[in-house]
Amino acid sequence: MVIKKNGKEYVIEEHSEAWEVSCKTGKLTVGYRIAKEVCADERALRDYIDAEDLF
Repeated sequence: MVIKKNGKEYVIEEHSEAWEVSCKTGKLTVGYRIAKEVCADERALRDYIDAEDLF
């Protein structure tokens, strides 16, 4: 799944206990791990990414 925000594309991978969120900028790839306790489903993850200034 891909989420777009502010001209960046975040690639999402779902794992049993967390979401892996990564974004490639030039040669650098930044990765985030978000626990499913914070975002239980895709909708909650999209809302979280939209609301946070980190992304």
